Amino acid sequence: MSKMLTRADIIAANDRKTEIVNVPEWDGEVCIKALSLGQIDDMRDRSEIPEFKGKFGYMMMAESMVDANGVPLFALTEIEELRNKSVAALHRCLEVCNRLNAQTPDAVAEAGNVSETTPASDLPTA
Repeated sequence: MSKMLTRADIIAANDRKTEIVNVPEWDGEVCIKALSLGQIDDMRDRSEIPEFKGKFGYMMMAESMVDANGVPLFALTEIEELRNKSVAALHRCLEVCNRLNAQTPDAVAEAGNVSETTPASDLPTA
């Protein structure tokens, strides 16, 4: 039988998992960390700002790609740098981002996301 959780148990739970992704195009590995609901909500709100319109997937990757200390490798203002990287490498990372962040194909398409099924010709443009 499972134990009944307390508020303190829930707050203390380490529920934001990480996963290491091998990215041969970049000759190494990237750590992807699950985001909080608050982070995803904030990104969805920002994706309505003209500067970020249609770039939800890139924002999610920027926040999810972290160093060994859990610090994001990219700031949201640096997503243009991600947009210039290999489609294959980005899809590999985004597939893990979507899974760790419980993003369904319909939800990511609606948010203007790059998904693993997006043909290169349909990738978002500036």
